Amino acid sequence: MDDFQTQVDRMRSSLSDHLLPQVANSFKGNWIIDVGSNVGTFIDSALQLFPDATILAFEPVSTYYQYTIDRFKDLDSVYIENLALSDKDGTANIFVATENIGWNTMVEEMVDGDNANNLETIKTTSFDLYLDYVGLTDIVVDILKIDTEGYEYKVIRGMRRFLERQKPAILCEIGWGKSHPFWNEELVTFDYLFGLGYKVKNNVDIESLEGTQDVVFIYEG
Repeated sequence: MDDFQTQVDRMRSSLSDHLLPQVANSFKGNWIIDVGSNVGTFIDSALQLFPDATILAFEPVSTYYQYTIDRFKDLDSVYIENLALSDKDGTANIFVATENIGWNTMVEEMVDGDNANNLETIKTTSFDLYLDYVGLTDIVVDILKIDTEGYEYKVIRGMRRFLERQKPAILCEIGWGKSHPFWNEELVTFDYLFGLGYKVKNNVDIESLEGTQDVVFIYEG
């Protein structure tokens, strides 16, 4: 197993490297939301592309949260919360991988030998409630990134009021495709986005997904 810093240095993703540049025209100088920020790879990529962005990130795993706090401690434009976004307030369990720092999931049905025996109890809230609590309901969000290892359906379910007010570009990892244990709920969630006027912009047929896929959703009305 590589040491922690070696894994951090190697962490890249298609959300950061390939899809973020595709939504560059969506950035108008406002906020970027990073749901599932892990060790801050996406934050770093976003700041390289959009140095004047204000970034609000959510990371529930305590080790990765603290690492990211330390990584960006000198930047007044980066805010990081030690929370998991979901569809309600409460607590939950997250299965934290011991070898792959990016493989941490709240979907118990999909755990494996890397994370099955490493459980952390975390706080959850919905994005809608969070904005109410901290008084940020008026912020303007240009880009929303979601990478939550199969929990995206609950994340989006918890931000419906926000998405009905605003229509940011959405970069979303969809976990496991048709193998997702709650695939029907995933499909209902994406149908909700389509009903709001979103379209998939990177040639992905969601209903036919056979595995994990990163998807770009753009509002077209």
